[in-house]
Amino acid sequence: MPSDPSTNKSPYLTLSQKQVQAKKTPTWKTIIWILIALICSTSLEYYFLQEQSPSSIRNNLAVLLVFNIILILIFLLVVLITRNLLKLYSERKSKILGAKFQTKLITAFLILTLVPSILLFTVASKLFTLSIGSWFNIKIEQTLQQSMDVAQEYYASKEKSSLIYIQKIEEFITQKDLFLQTKRWQLNDLIAKKRKEYEIGGIILYDNNYKPIASEVDKNRLPYIKSDDFENLLKKSVGGEGVSEFRSTSQGHYLVVAKPLTEII
Repeated sequence: MPSDPSTNKSPYLTLSQKQVQAKKTPTWKTIIWILIALICSTSLEYYFLQEQSPSSIRNNLAVLLVFNIILILIFLLVVLITRNLLKLYSERKSKILGAKFQTKLITAFLILTLVPSILLFTVASKLFTLSIGSWFNIKIEQTLQQSMDVAQEYYASKEKSSLIYIQKIEEFITQKDLFLQTKRWQLNDLIAKKRKEYEIGGIILYDNNYKPIASEVDKNRLPYIKSDDFENLLKKSVGGEGVSEFRSTSQGHYLVVAKPLTEII
């Protein structure tokens, strides 16, 4: 007796030819899109980070490339897992043959891929964070070095201009014989005038025994400066060369320049 086809019908449906063809996605197109995404993301990161620290970015371009590859692979992993879960749900709902077996395969796939991927991403993130930190550390060091260079140039310019001022003051003293004891009041007037003209904090003149004979100091800018604070600096300048020294107080920093005059006052 022939069997009824309806009684032998399986509760699961087989995949149609159209569904089988749909599963065969063109792999080469996916590879092309991955390469395009990798090149675009790496180029954008290289462009923006190069503005911050050009030299360090060139040396660590491989780190950017590896990090972008990891990001793209993780993105593809999420897409594949989501796609397979949705297809699995649809096939189980349609009672397609092999749905239960696919469930076990996808579960094993999730376990075998997610755990290593999470560990890999964690390690890569740490490495990338360290690389970014080194890039910005280099940038900070460069900025500090440039600031120090600017400060040194500024101080050198101040020292040079101060020595020029000393030379001019000496010329005035020599021309008008202000080194004489009888013209001491004129000497005081001269240094008071020149201090304001040159916009400096103070002028102090000493004799050959390092005793101050005339001084004019801006007490608003240097309230605690005393004439006997510079004896050691004066002794260094005995050879005829001008010497300078930067000093710090609670009010700020200032430059002291000492140079012996050719005439003995």
